[in-house]
Amino acid sequence: MSEEFEREVLGRFPLDRRALLKKMVLGAAFAAPVIASFNMVGLDAGTAHGLTTNTSRQGLICQQKTALRDQLKNEVAGLPAGAPAALKVRLQKRINTLDAWIAANC
Repeated sequence: MSEEFEREVLGRFPLDRRALLKKMVLGAAFAAPVIASFNMVGLDAGTAHGLTTNTSRQGLICQQKTALRDQLKNEVAGLPAGAPAALKVRLQKRINTLDAWIAANC
């Protein structure tokens, strides 16, 4: 690093942050050539095998959220007539939130 760089740029930062800034600048200067040197052969859409794992994980999450929503619906239906209205409202809000998530993601 040149003295001019240190005076003009690092002089604007507190002393305790200058070492971090130097590391970040040096790391950024090194990262671009390293990334550019990666072999890009074989990175087409056909080699994206990880998508099946994410899809099955998403399906499992959808099943869990749906089961939780159904359980909450059963709890609301099974509440006694004298149950506090605030409890019913809170459970219904949770059901609505789950319904919205399921509609958006499943």
